[in-house]
Amino acid sequence: MAKKKVNKRTDYEAEKRDLVIYERSRIQRKMNFLILRGPGLIQKDVILENEAIKKFALLQHFKVKFVQVRMENEAVDWFKDANTWAGGVVYHPGKFIDFDGEIKATIKKILIPVQAIAAVESVTAENYLDALQALIKKLPKK
Repeated sequence: MAKKKVNKRTDYEAEKRDLVIYERSRIQRKMNFLILRGPGLIQKDVILENEAIKKFALLQHFKVKFVQVRMENEAVDWFKDANTWAGGVVYHPGKFIDFDGEIKATIKKILIPVQAIAAVESVTAENYLDALQALIKKLPKK
């Protein structure tokens, strides 16, 4: 087995200077959306909804990431993570009951719009598409 070449750093002057960290541009960020779902949803329905959302996203020229979480702390982590790369979040709580209000507090703290879908069992792809269209309208104009 051949050894891999390892690039060793010989320039250590960068640590003496202040390095500038650039935030991603708003143009890249605003066309990414997170679909965050809670537990207790029927996977067959979720797959059909995802296909409809993907088709809509393709027509609107934006990217969508789908996540289904099991615990409330996972949802909080995804909200915080989406704040760095997403332009908005569509949130369906599923069977979550936010007893301590941690999810609501996190939604208030993040800087991106969150469109929540009511926790009913008869959620369809149209509900998600309506929520995405509402998020697109909330985005700042160029």
